[in-house]
Amino acid sequence: MAKAPEHKTQEGAANHSIRSMADAGLLSGVGMAAMIANVRGLARAVDRDPGSAPLWREYRQAVKDLREEALRHLRFDSDPAETVDPLEQLMAELDGEAEG
Repeated sequence: MAKAPEHKTQEGAANHSIRSMADAGLLSGVGMAAMIANVRGLARAVDRDPGSAPLWREYRQAVKDLREEALRHLRFDSDPAETVDPLEQLMAELDGEAEG
Protein backbone atom coordinates (compact mmCIF):
# COMPACT_ATOMS: atom_id res chain seq x y z
CA MET A 1 0.00 0.00 0.00
CA ALA A 2 1.31 3.47 -0.89
CA LYS A 3 2.16 5.80 1.94
CA ALA A 4 -0.25 8.71 2.35
CA PRO A 5 1.24 12.07 1.36
CA GLU A 6 2.39 14.38 4.12
CA HIS A 7 0.74 17.79 4.31
CA LYS A 8 2.13 20.90 5.95
CA THR A 9 -1.33 22.31 6.66
CA GLN A 10 -4.72 21.00 7.63
CA GLU A 11 -6.12 22.82 4.63
CA GLY A 12 -3.81 20.78 2.37
CA ALA A 13 -4.82 17.55 4.09
CA ALA A 14 -8.51 18.44 3.89
CA ASN A 15 -8.26 19.29 0.20
CA HIS A 16 -6.46 16.00 -0.48
CA SER A 17 -9.16 14.06 1.39
CA ILE A 18 -11.91 15.91 -0.46
CA ARG A 19 -10.24 15.24 -3.82
CA SER A 20 -9.86 11.54 -2.93
CA MET A 21 -13.51 11.26 -1.98
CA ALA A 22 -14.59 13.17 -5.09
CA ASP A 23 -12.43 10.96 -7.33
CA ALA A 24 -14.10 7.93 -5.76
CA GLY A 25 -17.51 9.43 -6.59
CA LEU A 26 -18.50 9.86 -2.95
CA LEU A 27 -19.35 13.56 -2.85
CA SER A 28 -22.42 13.82 -5.04
CA GLY A 29 -25.06 13.59 -2.31
CA VAL A 30 -27.41 16.38 -1.30
CA GLY A 31 -25.82 18.86 1.09
CA MET A 32 -22.26 17.80 0.34
CA ALA A 33 -21.20 21.23 -0.93
CA ALA A 34 -22.02 22.82 2.42
CA MET A 35 -20.22 20.06 4.32
CA ILE A 36 -17.15 20.45 2.08
CA ALA A 37 -17.13 24.23 2.55
CA ASN A 38 -17.40 23.73 6.32
CA VAL A 39 -14.44 21.32 6.41
CA ARG A 40 -12.31 23.65 4.28
CA GLY A 41 -13.18 26.69 6.37
CA LEU A 42 -12.43 24.90 9.62
CA ALA A 43 -9.15 23.56 8.21
CA ARG A 44 -8.07 27.13 7.41
CA ALA A 45 -9.14 28.26 10.88
CA VAL A 46 -7.14 25.47 12.55
CA ASP A 47 -4.10 26.40 10.46
CA ARG A 48 -4.41 30.01 11.65
CA ASP A 49 -4.98 29.06 15.31
CA PRO A 50 -3.51 25.58 15.89
CA GLY A 51 -3.68 25.95 19.68
CA SER A 52 -7.47 26.26 19.76
CA ALA A 53 -8.92 23.05 21.19
CA PRO A 54 -12.53 24.07 20.36
CA LEU A 55 -11.58 24.62 16.71
CA TRP A 56 -9.86 21.23 16.56
CA ARG A 57 -12.93 19.51 18.03
CA GLU A 58 -15.21 21.20 15.53
CA TYR A 59 -12.84 20.43 12.64
CA ARG A 60 -12.51 16.75 13.57
CA GLN A 61 -16.28 16.44 13.88
CA ALA A 62 -16.82 18.10 10.50
CA VAL A 63 -14.35 15.71 8.84
CA LYS A 64 -16.02 12.75 10.54
CA ASP A 65 -19.47 13.94 9.41
CA LEU A 66 -18.26 14.36 5.82
CA ARG A 67 -16.73 10.87 5.76
CA GLU A 68 -19.86 9.32 7.25
CA GLU A 69 -22.11 11.07 4.74
CA ALA A 70 -19.84 9.98 1.88
CA LEU A 71 -19.94 6.39 3.12
CA ARG A 72 -23.72 6.55 3.56
CA HIS A 73 -23.97 7.68 -0.06
CA LEU A 74 -21.71 4.80 -1.10
CA ARG A 75 -23.73 2.19 0.78
CA PHE A 76 -27.08 3.28 -0.64
CA ASP A 77 -26.06 4.14 -4.19
CA SER A 78 -23.48 1.51 -5.11
CA ASP A 79 -23.15 -2.20 -5.63
CA PRO A 80 -21.15 -3.40 -2.59
CA ALA A 81 -19.26 -5.95 -4.69
CA GLU A 82 -17.85 -3.12 -6.81
CA THR A 83 -16.95 -0.77 -3.95
CA VAL A 84 -15.18 -2.87 -1.32
CA ASP A 85 -11.65 -2.43 -2.65
CA PRO A 86 -11.91 1.31 -3.49
CA LEU A 87 -13.50 1.95 -0.11
CA GLU A 88 -10.73 0.14 1.74
CA GLN A 89 -8.10 2.02 -0.26
CA LEU A 90 -9.76 5.39 0.34
CA MET A 91 -10.12 4.82 4.08
CA ALA A 92 -6.49 3.68 4.34
CA GLU A 93 -5.38 6.88 2.58
CA LEU A 94 -7.57 9.08 4.77
CA ASP A 95 -6.47 7.33 7.96
CA GLY A 96 -2.83 7.76 6.94
CA GLU A 97 -3.32 11.52 6.67
CA ALA A 98 -4.37 11.77 10.30
CA GLU A 99 -1.02 10.30 11.33
CA GLY A 100 1.06 12.74 9.23
